Amino acid sequence: MFAACCACEQPGKGEAVTQISFDQHDHGKAYASAFSEDEPEVLSSATPRVEGTGASGNDKREDASRNDVSQTSGAYLTQEEKQREKDRLQMMVKAFARAAVVGVKCHFVKEPDTLQGAGQVVEATYYLTESLKHMIITGPDATRNIPLTTISDVVFFEESKVTSNACFRVLTREEKSRAIDIEYDSGEGSMTHLVLLTNEGGEDRENVITSLKILRLYSLAGTPKTTPRA
Repeated sequence: MFAACCACEQPGKGEAVTQISFDQHDHGKAYASAFSEDEPEVLSSATPRVEGTGASGNDKREDASRNDVSQTSGAYLTQEEKQREKDRLQMMVKAFARAAVVGVKCHFVKEPDTLQGAGQVVEATYYLTESLKHMIITGPDATRNIPLTTISDVVFFEESKVTSNACFRVLTREEKSRAIDIEYDSGEGSMTHLVLLTNEGGEDRENVITSLKILRLYSLAGTPKTTPRA
């Protein structure tokens, strides 16, 4: 099933990016859980696999090296290597979130009117709310609001369950190299797939996938309770 449109407010573009903080003192247990040294599987589960992405030469070796790090996160990395990998992920997610709160230009595949029809690649912008709990995609005639807790998986398009669907025949080979599939529960009885095209392929696409997976974990962990004002 493809993404259904729903109305929601567009986040304020003028909101200060400096308000975003990934300091553990600010986000307490939620942030600590997402990056806990006691949960090294986060690194492997959040880092996408790189097989079949079309890399070559040095790119393949770099991707393989990064993949090796994710696969050995829990069992073989030293404490220094774990910390270095955790720091890398923190910097990557922080940069992703800061850009996404302001808004990032992208494209997505708009579903056709009929099941057998081809989709349409349209310009869009994706945002994260400042709470880092929702991803909002605004297109020319619709807005999609995806709570990160409803996301079940984010993968390279080549590894998606919907690659053979007629809707995505519209994608060129180059567009597929930039595409990711966000699978989430839209509350309509079956999982919904939103195919989003990043501005660049390669590392940019991988960073988007990894960042969304980590932020999903952060969102699932919840935020610290606040004391109600008198």
